[in-house]
Amino acid sequence: MAAVACTSVKLYDNFPGVAKAEEKPVDGFTGSYHHNQAYERYRAGEKICVYDDISKGWATFVYLKLVDQLATSYVLAAGNLVGVYTTTPLYYEVSNDQSGVYMNQGAVALSAMTTTYWGWFWCGGVCPQSHVTALATATIPTDGNIAAGSSAILGDSGANNVLGLLPCGANTVLTPVAESYAADA
Repeated sequence: MAAVACTSVKLYDNFPGVAKAEEKPVDGFTGSYHHNQAYERYRAGEKICVYDDISKGWATFVYLKLVDQLATSYVLAAGNLVGVYTTTPLYYEVSNDQSGVYMNQGAVALSAMTTTYWGWFWCGGVCPQSHVTALATATIPTDGNIAAGSSAILGDSGANNVLGLLPCGANTVLTPVAESYAADA
């Protein structure tokens, strides 16, 4: 499966609401009190914007519920994309199965998560690698056609319904969710 490094991508925040510019949670965005938890510890869809000292820019996180995932073939991990789940459709409920998501809002997982659990996702700006070290080496699945400097949309990565980045190309219907600084490999 082709992929692009998280550190080579800037995400476009297409989730509703305004991000609060404040400090990260006391135990970090992947802390056990609020990340990958059965009960929401923050408001659904709450967004926080923080400065990343390594990537030299701002990153936005959104608090979402993972309601479905490709558990048998592709369990969610750091760097994996999620989109808004079409069955509910509540903007704060997401899945990594490309056959069951809206393609206009995307976010990146910070770690493995349990289905029906709540947690933080990276949804905008530069890669927050100084806040989530797993993203420094994580990759985002693609369809193998991402070029450096191209905008990307959500779609089928070509690997068993795994949600990935695809080049915008002539597609004018879907909203871009990311921009890649490097070609995929």
